[in-house]
Amino acid sequence: MVNRSPNSDYGDAVMSYNTPKFDFSRLSDPTFSSLSNSRDQELMHHFCTLTVHSMATRPDVLHIWRTVIPQSCYENDFVLHGILALSAAHKAYLLSGNRQLYLNLSDYHFNIGSETFRSQLSDEDERKKNQKPLFLFGGVVIIHILTSTLRTHNSETEAIENLVRLARAIKGFRVIIFSCLSWSAMTDLAALDSGSRPFTSKELGEMELSIRNTNLPCDILDALEDLQACQTKDAPPGPENPYEKATLGLRDIVKTLAACGAFSEAGIVLRWLYFLDAEILADIETLQPTALLLVAHFAVIVASMENTVWYLNGWGEAIIRQVDQLLEEDSKERSVFAWAKQQMPHIIP
Repeated sequence: MVNRSPNSDYGDAVMSYNTPKFDFSRLSDPTFSSLSNSRDQELMHHFCTLTVHSMATRPDVLHIWRTVIPQSCYENDFVLHGILALSAAHKAYLLSGNRQLYLNLSDYHFNIGSETFRSQLSDEDERKKNQKPLFLFGGVVIIHILTSTLRTHNSETEAIENLVRLARAIKGFRVIIFSCLSWSAMTDLAALDSGSRPFTSKELGEMELSIRNTNLPCDILDALEDLQACQTKDAPPGPENPYEKATLGLRDIVKTLAACGAFSEAGIVLRWLYFLDAEILADIETLQPTALLLVAHFAVIVASMENTVWYLNGWGEAIIRQVDQLLEEDSKERSVFAWAKQQMPHIIP
């Protein structure tokens, strides 16, 4: 009998933002006959020589991608399909002329791997037995969601919806996996989850940090202060205000990126979505102006990493474009949003 935890439904949340199921009838198409061992070898070669070096800058995180994950493939075919899916998505990003071919390959491998992942994730015994490979494939799931921009260009009509789905997948995955992840496993894999050494707000406040060590706008901390002031006009400041807490979280991200400098990882930014209050996530989904303003400032931070993290490409600008369409011209949020919009040089005023 399968033992299911009360949180097992989060397995569906993790997989809720999936690409359409791969149409295996396409295998008869001559252009897709490349789904053979030789094509898989090409993708593995690309992963080992190029993709792996694009996944991290910190040596400890790079070690996980270069050594720990490939070793996990020896005994877990679904992890192998996961890295082949990532490799194909990376080739699609690099080779726009053959983008559709490699996106098809990416979806093919992702869907095969995700079947085993979903099955094991919903079984409490399997989760405990295979905690490391499940954790590793969970990272593949998140990145696969992020590469949706290669398929849809993350248009301004879908960007907010995609962000909500991403946040729910991150939350669901962490709830399930962290419920059974041992301390020894967490020690080995913590760098992949956090993206940096965890800093407390007190530590960050005591550091002499320079935003110039990042790709962030130099006045971003001032902009976040303006955001916080706007949020507390109609609500008392304090730890009970979820919007103030979320804005302080953005400030901590900025300071962490400044502390890490050239060794900043995407996990530093994406973890903010996990800690986002459920009330705010609901407000984002229903397109509330205050929530959209918060999301716009988050998008500026995401956009600052797009030049170094390929799978974040397109997210920041798409979110800003949709927020620009949704905010009323005469709303109080417009003046604060103007700063975020100015950080996107490709958006016509």
